[in-house]
Amino acid sequence: MNHEKTTQAAYISRLPSLTGHVVICGGGRIGAEAAMELLRLRRTDITVIESDRVARDQLRSIFGTSVAIVSGDATEESILESAGIDVASGVIAALGNARDNLFLALTVRRMNENVRLVSRLDTNSKPVMFRQIGVDAVVNPPSLGGRRLTHAMVNPELAELSDALLDSEERQHRLTVLEIKKGSLLSGKRLSECAIQQKTGCIVIGLKPKRKRDFVYQPTSSSRLKRGGFLLVLGADDAIGKLRALLDPATPL
Repeated sequence: MNHEKTTQAAYISRLPSLTGHVVICGGGRIGAEAAMELLRLRRTDITVIESDRVARDQLRSIFGTSVAIVSGDATEESILESAGIDVASGVIAALGNARDNLFLALTVRRMNENVRLVSRLDTNSKPVMFRQIGVDAVVNPPSLGGRRLTHAMVNPELAELSDALLDSEERQHRLTVLEIKKGSLLSGKRLSECAIQQKTGCIVIGLKPKRKRDFVYQPTSSSRLKRGGFLLVLGADDAIGKLRALLDPATPL
């Protein structure tokens, strides 16, 4: 226990320099899977809040030091503060109880109105309740599992394609969303002028302008890229890296 307190104290002492990280509230099966997927997507700035000591030990055995772990109840403001919630870029509410996730979402949104907030639901939860308090997206793991089983039976080809695009370990190409940052070499240009596929190998599937909720799929060649918008693209990791460098001048070469 003393070692755990020392490790956490050392972690918290580094928080002033930590910004833009993702906080996962709940380190059970769903939270651990979320952390694993973030690491596969090359997000290394991950913090998990977990109150159960056994679960924390399991997380450490899985992730080692690649994921920061904060001990405590994620619904408490002091614990969220210790995890740097005010400077986080994203929060995943993965607690086992829907009521806890709802209360957590309320607290997080009050502490950081700009953070991207995603919450786990259960079968009896109403998504509208979460959206009314500012949750950006909701996910029902049991429902998704049932849908996946159904599609594997009636639409096996589509299910296999979905697995190929989403399975981080096996896929050669993947779908991803990239933001058009300030100073981007492509900002202000039409898609036809950008020649994205020729320059990077990525295929543009959708375009979402800034402050718009939905993507425009199969955008026309005259569609213009503007700062703050997003591109949905399909490509291999190296191709996505090339495009990311064109969209974000801060991307290391």
